[in-house]
Amino acid sequence: MHQKKLILGILLIVSGYVLGLAQQAWIESAQAQEDSGVAAETILKVRSAYSTLFDARKDLIAEGRHEVSLRVVNTLAVGAGGTESLKDLERGTGVDPFTYGALYAGFAEPAIASEISLDDSGRLMYRNKVVRLYSPERMKQLYKDFERYAAGN
Repeated sequence: MHQKKLILGILLIVSGYVLGLAQQAWIESAQAQEDSGVAAETILKVRSAYSTLFDARKDLIAEGRHEVSLRVVNTLAVGAGGTESLKDLERGTGVDPFTYGALYAGFAEPAIASEISLDDSGRLMYRNKVVRLYSPERMKQLYKDFERYAAGN
């Protein structure tokens, strides 16, 4: 009697194993979705560019030409040779569009995140002062610097 139960148990385990193997062949396994249509080569280029900008940001910080107010690399500021976004926030003179968008989206550096808020009208605030964009003249200069560094002039 014990032999029959043992054999039945072994057959049950083996059949479960065989069905499990068969399931792998019949059912496609779940996988994370790829980014909608972006080629793998393009993704690698973006990652490489981001890594290069991250290294450039470290160099600009070491040179005293850039302040970090975001948890992400500000590609515009780094490409333009750096900005003083923390001082700009303190002075209320405005920030570049990338900084503004990142602050609005919640990507402030942890050291200042508690100072960022939205008022009742949905305006971005830093220490209860409205955060504005740079003046048109400052924006033009920022983009000229970006072009100059990108072109290598």
